[in-house]
Amino acid sequence: MKTIAQILLCILLNTFSYAQTVAFAADKMNVLYIGVDNPLTIVVENVDCSKMKITTNNVTLSGKDCKYVARVENQGTASITVTYKVNSKVKNIQGVFRVKEIPVPIFKIGTGQKRLPLIALKSQQYVRADLENIDINIVIPIDSFTVSVFSKETANYKEVKNIGSKISLETKELFNSLKPGDEILFKDIFSHKFNGEVFMLEPVLMAVY
Repeated sequence: MKTIAQILLCILLNTFSYAQTVAFAADKMNVLYIGVDNPLTIVVENVDCSKMKITTNNVTLSGKDCKYVARVENQGTASITVTYKVNSKVKNIQGVFRVKEIPVPIFKIGTGQKRLPLIALKSQQYVRADLENIDINIVIPIDSFTVSVFSKETANYKEVKNIGSKISLETKELFNSLKPGDEILFKDIFSHKFNGEVFMLEPVLMAVY
């Protein structure tokens, strides 16, 4: 499982008159996602990272040197409070994040279009599950799926179960038997959440030309 690869936007939460800034950096929507590692940078200008005290609510932090990994388990909001000293005075500031479930991924092969050139289909090595409208880089595992094909020319129907995201030899043989105009149904698509909970993706009907 890949984690979120980069911090995309700094959310500036407080700027003092003498140009001291406290920044919490997360993804660009200021959202923490349940069940995954959310990289988080917490910086107080002119304050050593080791001198900051950090307390949390509905979020667990691990890490050091201003670089942390945030893990959340419950929807709603999560807060992180930073306590530090400036000129012997204790300062506190809090960052609040929305906590959301990762959306249900979409099963895709190739370009993900509902019509795919036959030659492009035959060249595919893997299927995948994409997270749409979300700026994180996470691989969603495909545990298994079933491929059903219907030949418009002969009215023949065939079905193959594929284990894993790599296209099996049996599935490739099924693809090689297709002709332009045939339809493919990917169904019984199983994946699992990061806590091990199994779930099923929506079936996808495609046509080849």
